[in-house]
Amino acid sequence: VALLVLNYNGGQRLADMVLPGLDIVSRSGTKHDVYFIDNASTDGSGAYVKAQYPWVHVIEFQQNLYLYAYNIVCEKIGRTLGSQ
Repeated sequence: VALLVLNYNGGQRLADMVLPGLDIVSRSGTKHDVYFIDNASTDGSGAYVKAQYPWVHVIEFQQNLYLYAYNIVCEKIGRTLGSQ
């Protein structure tokens, strides 16, 4: 199971909604791949997730690609899984 989180300057919404979910995933005891897709945030949210959740795959884009960033990561994950 893979969980993808698309973010742009998530700030307080990140703290209120996403991070508690990551805590639940980390305590579940099952293997989950979590991808945090950061669309060039300026609020430090990508760096925060990297520091606090080292098991999360943080993918940082240099510009806000909106939903296209999600599509890019899905394609990349699909190619990786297909080669296994």
